[in-house]
Amino acid sequence: MMIQKIWLLKIAWDQKLPHQKIENFQRYMVELHQLKDLKIPWCILLKDYVAVQLIGFADASTRAYGACLYIKSENAYETQIRLLCSETRFAPLKTLSIPRLELLARRHCCRN
Repeated sequence: MMIQKIWLLKIAWDQKLPHQKIENFQRYMVELHQLKDLKIPWCILLKDYVAVQLIGFADASTRAYGACLYIKSENAYETQIRLLCSETRFAPLKTLSIPRLELLARRHCCRN
C-alpha cells in the first residue's frame, strides 16, 4: 500500500518524497529485519488424525482484499487448527463497491 499511496501523490521521478513517506519507509525497513526471528511450525496435521477440514475466510476493505485457508485436524485426543496459506491483494485504484471487493476476495479464496 505504501507504493500505491506514493503513486497517488503523482510525484515526478526527480522530485523528493514527502518527509513522512520517507519515515514510513525507514520504519518498514527496521520492522522487516525482525522477520528473521519468525518461526513457523511445518507440522500441519495431527498424528493419527481421524478427521480433516479445510476452512477458508475472505474479506475486503476499500484498500485491500484477502483470503486465508486453515486446516483443522482431529485425533482421539485433540483438535488442531493451522494456517495453511494466506494472501492479500491491493484494491484496484478504480473505486469498487465493498460487495464487489468481497466477491473478489471470495474468488481469491477459492483459487488458493
